Amino acid sequence: IIKDGINSVIKEMTEENLLHLVGIGITLPGTVNYKTGVVLRSSQLKMHNFPLGKLLERSFPYTIVIDSTVSSCAKMQRFIGNIADPNEYMVINLGDEISISQMINGKIARGKNYCFGEIGHVTASPNGALCECGRRGCLQTVIGRNSVEKELKRPFSEAVKGYNYGDEKCKDVLGRLIAEISQWVANIIYIFDPGELIMTGSMLDDWNEMFDLVVSGSMRLIGDYL
Repeated sequence: IIKDGINSVIKEMTEENLLHLVGIGITLPGTVNYKTGVVLRSSQLKMHNFPLGKLLERSFPYTIVIDSTVSSCAKMQRFIGNIADPNEYMVINLGDEISISQMINGKIARGKNYCFGEIGHVTASPNGALCECGRRGCLQTVIGRNSVEKELKRPFSEAVKGYNYGDEKCKDVLGRLIAEISQWVANIIYIFDPGELIMTGSMLDDWNEMFDLVVSGSMRLIGDYL
């Protein structure tokens, strides 16, 4: 499937653009050794220590670069984002996956085992819902997109419509979601003290008001401390 996707993109490129093509970048949820192209763990894609980079290099005459979705977004922000200090900031992804990536002194923080920022698998509710990683109570089972869809038994975009139309169940679930995310954003700011925090992810894409709600909620929790 990945190779088919790459081929479809290449076919759409002009001959002039192909002459300037120097590499192929792939982003995916989970932890990745970006130096070797090995997907260390991606519970969503059911990959564990999978040498995706080497396999793709056999099929394409280009350099293959693989990284996590959130770290790729952080790198992109450095070059095209409107950031006060491009050497010091953080990105938080709010979607099916909950994760962060921090730029420190102009470099992405990785951690010894490349799992820096995998906060979606921090235990937030002991003995809580079963996560796709096999553990229970991971943060993304509490504030992830899938957690909302499972509780309301409808797509996230439909839950947002219900919220806007005054559906009491949707208002209750999404209201709790905003409160929980705001608390975690405040915690992240206290712990990591990023120069700037950028929020991205599919939940924000489907809910225009979510950004402002989370910002106001987390700022109330932080107060005058910062």
